[in-house]
Amino acid sequence: MCWSYAYLELFLFYQYQPFVVPADGGETVNCVNNINVNLVMPPAVNDNCGNALIPVGPSAPVYNPPAFTCEGTVTYTWTYTDCEGTSLTWDYIYTVDQPSPTESGGPVPNDSTINCGLDGLPPLTLPTVVDACGNIIPAPAPVVGGSYIGGCDGTITYTYTYTNCPGVQFIWTYTYTVECFPITLKVFLEGPYQASGDSMKPELNYHHVLPGQDKLLSPSLSIQVGAPFTLLDNPTICLPGIIAAIPDWVSRSIGTWCTHGRHSISNRCGRLDPRDCKEDGILPADNIWTCAGWVHTDGEVTFPETCGALTFDIMLDYYILVQHRNHLGVLSPSGADMLCGGVTIDWDFTVANSYEPAIRYGQKK
Repeated sequence: MCWSYAYLELFLFYQYQPFVVPADGGETVNCVNNINVNLVMPPAVNDNCGNALIPVGPSAPVYNPPAFTCEGTVTYTWTYTDCEGTSLTWDYIYTVDQPSPTESGGPVPNDSTINCGLDGLPPLTLPTVVDACGNIIPAPAPVVGGSYIGGCDGTITYTYTYTNCPGVQFIWTYTYTVECFPITLKVFLEGPYQASGDSMKPELNYHHVLPGQDKLLSPSLSIQVGAPFTLLDNPTICLPGIIAAIPDWVSRSIGTWCTHGRHSISNRCGRLDPRDCKEDGILPADNIWTCAGWVHTDGEVTFPETCGALTFDIMLDYYILVQHRNHLGVLSPSGADMLCGGVTIDWDFTVANSYEPAIRYGQKK
């Protein structure tokens, strides 16, 4: 018997197919300083045999734009390689997007009320404004605005526009409200004054003989018949606003001496009547402005009339006079202080004598 043998050789070739890497990751931060790549966990990747691949990375950051200033992207890369030497990469991309600057350390006051427009200077205390990276943004030059155009009312605004490096703005405005102080006046009249309660009796009011009242409404027949004031002949008939706590009225006047004498404008019930410049004098006719007011039982004086505006000339001296029909008037002994560039005048009756001439020196207490 004869035997024969055959040999079969089998050769197997193994080729790894490319593995799969997940999509790139990323996040948005408001400052490049907030990037912490150590917190990034690259994804788990296996080759086609199920073997875990250990990534190499992260790489050095890649900035876009390369000359990175404040906004753009920062990319870190990890590389996965299987046993065959096939390599794939996975990127983590930080997008730097700065928001608006913010005020740091709490808000500072942004408004106040002043009694003189000249005091509306740029505020001394400005907010500390920082960008998203904590960098202090220098205060810019303010833009001045508001409604104030002189006088005693309006607003003055200073607006500061802080801008971070990508051009996002933070706007801060300081607002002054201009409100001039009115002339403050308190009068106690000797006739109606009563020590009890340190006040005055409203007897004239009770008998309806104040300006604008009708004496025929008085409960006293003798007043109805004999009182000197009537509704028709009262020189200040238009004074409004009488209430029970008003015992009488006074007038407040302002006068000034000019180069050639004294200006004279009288105001009665809201009507201005200009007169020629007169010689020096202290008569009512020498006033440039007069306004009647109600005296309250506690001495406060209020002025219900629309007495018109008054413009001051800082080159002139102004005097203040308070007068009553039955009392010696109270006159400032010298020119009142000119304040606020001539917008307001000031004189305190309680700290100076009312009259300079020897025969009228001092004021009654």
